[in-house]
Amino acid sequence: MIEGSLDIYWENNSTVAAVPRYRVAFLPYSSLEHGAVIRKELVGEEALFGYRVSIHDPSMEIGRREGHARQWMLELRAKTSLSLNNVLLTEKQASEYSRAATA
Repeated sequence: MIEGSLDIYWENNSTVAAVPRYRVAFLPYSSLEHGAVIRKELVGEEALFGYRVSIHDPSMEIGRREGHARQWMLELRAKTSLSLNNVLLTEKQASEYSRAATA
C-alpha cells in the first residue's frame, strides 16, 4: 500500500445543470517525482462515488465503505474541494497518478 494525500476538486460546481466533473490527484508521501501533478478526471457523481468506495480497504464491509463514501460526497458538495490526508492506495491504484503511466 502507498500512503499519500488525495485532493479532489469539483471543476464545474457553479453550473447547476451540468454533469459534475471532478479532478482527482494523489500525491504519495514517498514520491521522488517532481513537476506537474498527474490528475485523473471523473465525470458524474456515480463515478466519483464508485472510485471512493474502491479505494477503501477491501476487508471493510461494503455497507461501511459506501457509508464513508456518502459522507465524503456530502462534504465535497458543501466545500467543492477536499484534501484527504493519510489515504492508502494499492500500488496499481497509485500507478494511475505516476508519470510513467502517462508516458
